[in-house]
Amino acid sequence: MEKLPGKSLRWSIATEKQRRKVMSQLADTFIELHKYPFDLLGSLDRPGYSHVGAFARESLTDFPQSEMRTAGPFSSLEEYHKSSLRLILDLIIREEIYSQQAVDAYLIHRFLIDLVPSVLPPMRSICVRGYLGSTRPTNQGEPKVSRGEPG
Repeated sequence: MEKLPGKSLRWSIATEKQRRKVMSQLADTFIELHKYPFDLLGSLDRPGYSHVGAFARESLTDFPQSEMRTAGPFSSLEEYHKSSLRLILDLIIREEIYSQQAVDAYLIHRFLIDLVPSVLPPMRSICVRGYLGSTRPTNQGEPKVSRGEPG
């Protein structure tokens, strides 16, 4: 990835016209990304190919015993959220986070794992669009199954 010429956006001092232009450009980008479905949640890991691999995200990477362990790809939002919460539990157990409130933090995150299925929309399969991880429901509230065609 390379840096493009121009000025960095400073939202706090942008005019209403500039903000509208940025939001319009973002909407156009998301509309274009929506045309390319993926069956998995993760990161594109091979330039020039649409292969989905593990997430390229530090917060989803673990380093147990000096070994790097990445998360993903995932076939559902439930799998993604549970894996992320299990990583937090592992870090709590190893005393790498929440060292002052380890028991409370562990119990809260363990409870969150149990909540994941009840807070996600009911789905038979996932239709992932771009990197957003969003799903596309039909008018009847059921997810539309993607078979790889744009749409």
